[in-house]
Amino acid sequence: MRRLFLIALVALAACTTAPTEEPILPTLAPTFPPPPQPVVVGSTVTGELTETDPQNEYRFSAAAGDRIGLEVFAGAIGFTLLNDNREIIAPGIVRETTLPAAGEYILQVTGNVGAYEFRITEIVPTPAVTETDIPVLVGTPTPTPAPLAELGTFQTTISSANPAFGAFNTPDEKHIYTFQGAAGSFVRLRMRRTSGEVDPLLTLYTEDGTAIATDDNGGGGRTALINGVQLPEAGVYGVVASGEGLSGTYELTLETATEDFPVTPVVDGSERAASIDPTEAVVLTPTVSRAVTGALLFDHAPQQGTIERPGGFDRYSIAASAGEVFSVGIVPDVGLEVRVDLIAPSGADVAEIERPEADGELLVTNFTAETTGTYIVFVTSINDTVGSYLVSYGRGSTREEIRQGETFTDRSYTGQITRRAVRDVWFLRLSAGDLITADVTATPGGTLRPFVEFVAPDGAVLFATGTPPGEDTVRIITARAPVDGIYTLRVRGEIPTQTGAYTLIWRYIEAAPTATPPLLVSDLFVVDDVLPASEFLYYPFQGTAGERVLIEVTAVTGSGLDAVVSLLNEDGEPFAEDDDSGGNLNPRLIAQLPADGVYQVRVGGYLSGGGFVLRVRRVY
Repeated sequence: MRRLFLIALVALAACTTAPTEEPILPTLAPTFPPPPQPVVVGSTVTGELTETDPQNEYRFSAAAGDRIGLEVFAGAIGFTLLNDNREIIAPGIVRETTLPAAGEYILQVTGNVGAYEFRITEIVPTPAVTETDIPVLVGTPTPTPAPLAELGTFQTTISSANPAFGAFNTPDEKHIYTFQGAAGSFVRLRMRRTSGEVDPLLTLYTEDGTAIATDDNGGGGRTALINGVQLPEAGVYGVVASGEGLSGTYELTLETATEDFPVTPVVDGSERAASIDPTEAVVLTPTVSRAVTGALLFDHAPQQGTIERPGGFDRYSIAASAGEVFSVGIVPDVGLEVRVDLIAPSGADVAEIERPEADGELLVTNFTAETTGTYIVFVTSINDTVGSYLVSYGRGSTREEIRQGETFTDRSYTGQITRRAVRDVWFLRLSAGDLITADVTATPGGTLRPFVEFVAPDGAVLFATGTPPGEDTVRIITARAPVDGIYTLRVRGEIPTQTGAYTLIWRYIEAAPTATPPLLVSDLFVVDDVLPASEFLYYPFQGTAGERVLIEVTAVTGSGLDAVVSLLNEDGEPFAEDDDSGGNLNPRLIAQLPADGVYQVRVGGYLSGGGFVLRVRRVY
């Protein structure tokens, strides 16, 4: 535009100036971005992002150690926090941050074009309550009862809609979060490392300081998961988070429900006793949990979200590495219209979809992450609509799976891919050493060219192949089962848009000797710890009458630990013990719980100490 303006001026000068005179060009003053607007912590800020002004800046003052939070009321925006020297303090979408020093701070606002509204709040812990106080969560932190306050440093309250983000900087640091619980409700707590070397550890306490659940690695890798604990009474509950002496940052989320969270049993290949009928079909239905805005999406785990006001939005996080391919899908209910935006770690809008396809779904398929970091999915209501929707994410070209059930040799099964970017999952029970072949044949009339994967019980893909050119059948020629367990055959289209019917059949080439079927189990909790010599360590969990649990303690290689495990009732009395049943001096026991209550697993050492892994599982 400036170039056209100059050309016009030159042309005008040529018309009005004598030929012997040089044209006089105007002097254009340089332009600079406006300075950050001053704001006050606690006040509501409104603004607007435009195509020509895609970033706004605000300046505020704070003291060292102040903990601020950011609440967004309108607009699809993210924040970057800088100090007065414009050094980044917190990149990406900031929810809660502890300020390192007194002084001026700059808050950069980026996101989608349009108006926005947000507020900077100061988060201040309140004193402990007395016996006559009734803690009520009304937009302010729940007071920390005295027994909980002694367990660590209070951070903030959490809820299903308000996840927490924290950082450990010293080895002995422990953080306390509180929430208001209803009697009989179920909770699920997940603590995930987001940076550094943090090894998340969670313990759930009642208001009087009694531990009722703990976990270290139950969520897989370095993710702590306390899943499906039923709260015994209404009141304030405490969650103590620690990093096992390691520094870094983490995310803590809470989910609540009126019924227990469904779980998918897995095979315990080490069980030797008869436990299940080998001909019994395994019913494995996927869990559709309630979506928590701001929380992490998990691979092929759909969630149900709701937008309750016109123009409202929800946001979700996806952790991806550079070069990783993933897909995202939104399925709005009738009456709800949404726009989907995918925001890269840099803040750039890398995908935007506003018009659904004929099937009503909005999809981002086969997206390749350019950088490692957290990608944000915004789901925004448009055209003054409200309602519910299904959000799903998956690594690769699919974002959701349909679990079809168990299959048996030499039987033909019919499936149909009816939606884009989904996969069918079939189960088959194999023994170590079994050698099989499998065929998947597309039915004429559809666009489906099948792609099939043979997957081990631990999720490892053992064989994957697509349909050869000119043919309609994809074949796994030979595949051998490395361990006893439940395997899966995953069927999808070679490209996400393909749909159609197909038939599946698998056969033995060579069957291993028949073995006793293994147990079906699900984790209650997993902990790795170090036992001092001549001491005991205790780990609580919640159990119900008649429930069977499998308890295993595995010594770390080279530790020299000869572990002994005991199961204690609510009175602290042992009613089941084991020493060496797990082999190599490792204890392993299966016990039936006599009553509802909180039980303790006690780990000791026979004239020894050392590192170990404790795994407690529910037996089906």
